[in-house]
Amino acid sequence: MRDYLPEAAAFDDTRTPPTDRLAGLLGGVREEPVQVLHDCMDGFGEGWRHLPAEGWGRKTRSPRPERPGNLQRMIDIRRATPDDAEEIVRLRRLMFAAMSGRDEPGPWEKEAVRVARRQLAQQDSPLPAFVVDGDGPGLPTHLAACAVGRIEERLPAPVSPHGLFGFIFNVCTDERYRGRGYARATTAALLEEFARRGVTRVDLHATPEAEAMYRSMGFAEHSIPLSLDASTLDAAARPPRD
Repeated sequence: MRDYLPEAAAFDDTRTPPTDRLAGLLGGVREEPVQVLHDCMDGFGEGWRHLPAEGWGRKTRSPRPERPGNLQRMIDIRRATPDDAEEIVRLRRLMFAAMSGRDEPGPWEKEAVRVARRQLAQQDSPLPAFVVDGDGPGLPTHLAACAVGRIEERLPAPVSPHGLFGFIFNVCTDERYRGRGYARATTAALLEEFARRGVTRVDLHATPEAEAMYRSMGFAEHSIPLSLDASTLDAAARPPRD
């Protein structure tokens, strides 16, 4: 993953136990990470605005009053396995289509399935992911939603003694299941996993549609994100290889 941001801690995971912190993200009601409550917010996780998790572990919220027509429901969330690779890539394709307005199938899908299957099979995978299974009579096995992240190991620093940083890049809900809060719930579970494994700052790129949800979870602007496509560099400008 490209390292285009300065190293800095953005939340304090020493003040609030992880399960309490997850409850705060979901509205203040404590539940186990794999069975969480939600309110009806959804969105896509990869897009254009850079939003790190600025202080998401520092405080919890009081329970929200129940709103008419918006009853909180239980969501069964589970950790993704290698067998989910094809469905995660299917949702990834839907995410790109929603972002760009055009569907772009291609060889990248087969390669993405291969990479996802390999990395999800690793112990303490650098590709943590949480999913919600789809339902419906007569439908083949499929995923309703997913949230996928990446744990990157950099050199430790005063604000990051373990040198671990997180990135959320694949949050998507099948259109048949939108409006049920699956994006919020799976993202919250992913943040819980980051905290458990010692990650400090968590970054993401938010679409305009999902920005409000991420801000409500504690994400905010941090620094100035810059990126470069190294494949576009002129060969003469590239540093020599050893």
